[in-house]
Amino acid sequence: MLRLVLLMLTLTACRDTIEETGDVDPATEVDSEAAHASCDDLAVNGDETDLDCGGTDCEPCSSGRACVESTDCESAVCDDGVCAASTCSDGVLNGNEGDVDCGGPVCAPCTTDDGCRGDYDCESDRCVDDVCAAATCADGVRNGRETDADCGGPECAPCDLGADCAGPTDCGTGACDDGQCVDATCEDGVLSGTETGIDCGGDCAPCPAGATCDAPDDCASGTCTVGRCDPPSCVDGVTNQGEVDTDCGGPCAPCSVGSECNDNASCESGVCLDTCRSPACDDSVANGTETGIDCGGDCDPCTAGALCDGSDDCLSGTCSTFGVCLPPSCDDGVLNGDETGIDCGGDCGLCPAQTACSDSSECASGVCDGVCQPASCQDGVQNGGELAVDCGGPCDLCASGTQCGDGSDCASGVCDGVCQDPTCDDGVQNGTELGPDCGGDCGLCEPFSLCSSDDACDSGVCTQGVCRLPTCEDGVQNGGELGLDCAGDCALCDPGAPCESDDACDSRVCDGTCQTASCEDGVQNGAESATDCGGPECDGCPDFAECDGDADCGSGACVDDQCEPIDVDPDPFNFADILLQEPGTQVASIPVTLTGFNGTRALVVDGPDSIGILRNGAPAERDGLTVRSGDTIVLQTTTPSAFDTELSWSLTLGNATDTWAVSTRESCIAGSTDITNPGEYTINPLQYAPACTTFIVEIWGAGGGAGGGLSVLGGGNGGGAHGLS
Repeated sequence: MLRLVLLMLTLTACRDTIEETGDVDPATEVDSEAAHASCDDLAVNGDETDLDCGGTDCEPCSSGRACVESTDCESAVCDDGVCAASTCSDGVLNGNEGDVDCGGPVCAPCTTDDGCRGDYDCESDRCVDDVCAAATCADGVRNGRETDADCGGPECAPCDLGADCAGPTDCGTGACDDGQCVDATCEDGVLSGTETGIDCGGDCAPCPAGATCDAPDDCASGTCTVGRCDPPSCVDGVTNQGEVDTDCGGPCAPCSVGSECNDNASCESGVCLDTCRSPACDDSVANGTETGIDCGGDCDPCTAGALCDGSDDCLSGTCSTFGVCLPPSCDDGVLNGDETGIDCGGDCGLCPAQTACSDSSECASGVCDGVCQPASCQDGVQNGGELAVDCGGPCDLCASGTQCGDGSDCASGVCDGVCQDPTCDDGVQNGTELGPDCGGDCGLCEPFSLCSSDDACDSGVCTQGVCRLPTCEDGVQNGGELGLDCAGDCALCDPGAPCESDDACDSRVCDGTCQTASCEDGVQNGAESATDCGGPECDGCPDFAECDGDADCGSGACVDDQCEPIDVDPDPFNFADILLQEPGTQVASIPVTLTGFNGTRALVVDGPDSIGILRNGAPAERDGLTVRSGDTIVLQTTTPSAFDTELSWSLTLGNATDTWAVSTRESCIAGSTDITNPGEYTINPLQYAPACTTFIVEIWGAGGGAGGGLSVLGGGNGGGAHGLS
């Protein structure tokens, strides 16, 4: 710029010199300069805007040089008399751009149908006939959203092995590793190849329960339902989960006859020889109708100690109330053992009267006359319960020290040549004993001992003359029970029952007696869903505690048996207002579905009582109204009976609120105008009631003077004149 000023000064000096000498005519000076101007004379002349540039004849000027209009500049942008540098946002095709503000090495690539000079100008890398062509899946170029040339991305086919990829869906194998398509494997952590689930199904190992599947072979359980692998079960018709045969053995019930088996335990019959065999009376297993091993039922009767269902199952003909075959005894009412009569003869006592006999030694009376004779007190034989010959029993009993033949002769029941005093170890019920050597002054009787009362038995239970084992239903505190028929081997004790530890109590709280479950005892009991919370009595549980329903949670949200954190930020909702209705009209809001929160939440409705609420199509009480996400609410009311009246209600759900308004239209009474002097008066009903379409004009007063008159002209909403007289 300094050079230009110096040049101009020089030219001016020369002009001044010429003018002073008078050698040049001023009128021809400008024409002479124009004639000699050129674009390389290092002078601003002609119509140049800067030194040797701009104007109509010279090249456009570079950025920073003077200009008059855009054509003076290389960038085609003249800003405030100075050529601006080309940019990618100046709205002009300049610089190295392929089209306006795009292409070239600086600007963003040009889009489809923009101009271009080469592929490098185009977003699609394709310049055809100086125009950017759209990217396709067959243009041989990686463009658009392709991950490699003509493949990958959401529009093109998956790529072959070795091609570039961004994810599994870009590859034909379904496996993309470190940006390249690779062969699918069963350990690549993605759904690929023939897999139906991630790394399972198809050619890989079967899938676990819940995984996707196409066929049963895709599942470890061997069952696929509606595209999901089922968990194994004992009723799915498939041999799985360790079953020995289909749906039997292993974790399932034993298998029936003919099923495959691997041990006796897998068979209902308890006999496995490659397959489950039918029960037999010589297979050394209690099966079929047998009550014991190879005995009872359809087999031979069982010996003493075997299990039984009835007397026919036992060799002795006696089955105890506990289902065990008893050994033959002399008081079981059955002819068994070496008895010659029922409970007599052989190893048993002598036979009673009228029993067949061959020798007096077989008879209790010691007197045989073809049949055993009844004992008497005059037969010279110690019999009939006599304590000695013809004494005791039905006769006078023999006292201690009296000679005797056996214990039956003695009041003590013990004879050692002479009747002995009763003791607690003489094997006889005597003295104060309530059973043989037990009860009374002796210790309590053990189970299965003979007894005469409950007090005789250690269990406190005597039935049918026998002490019984303690049970949890006998109405007596016995065995290891900590209360009456509770704790120990029985069910836990109810509140108030004596206890020694928490484990004895149903509430798991013992303080000398079992305590009632409470919400502050530090134990999950009663109806609580977790420790001291949930259920109908306790407060709601904290987040992530176990729960059975929304009411168990402080947040009001029970999801998958676990209390979820409260979400009281529902989506906004809007009940559209209903305005300008006729008075006394029944109206209803648009249905509004409430979303965006969890659990059961209160919907608070404030406003007049004249509102009805439908929740999911059913009437709902306004007070205590609760909703769940997805519920649909409709509001109902009757418009006020007066004109120009509005009712409104506010509805609050968590952090979201809305107001619903209902109003009646305005009255059609236009108002009044006083007329005191004759003349023209205008009444415009529309200024009072713009919603009305019909108007009534009433005129009243004292009337006009002589010769007076009245006329009314006007136009309704529809136009036209009306007269009134």
